[in-house]
Amino acid sequence: MGARVLDAHERTAFLVEVGEFCAREEIGESYVGRCALNDTHFVRRLRGGRNVTRPTAERVRQWMADFKGSDHC
Repeated sequence: MGARVLDAHERTAFLVEVGEFCAREEIGESYVGRCALNDTHFVRRLRGGRNVTRPTAERVRQWMADFKGSDHC
């Protein structure tokens, strides 16, 4: 059995979390995708309805938690 994907409610909450992080840190969503996953289209695809697995969401959350304003990928 593969990794469990976030349901629609969880995906929406995750997108809000990423969006709030980007607004607070004044960075673009593509920057988060590039740095956390090497995928500049990650957030755009999620907004388009694409699924995300729990491990991938946790990887992004960990990257956001570790982010320092002067960090570069």
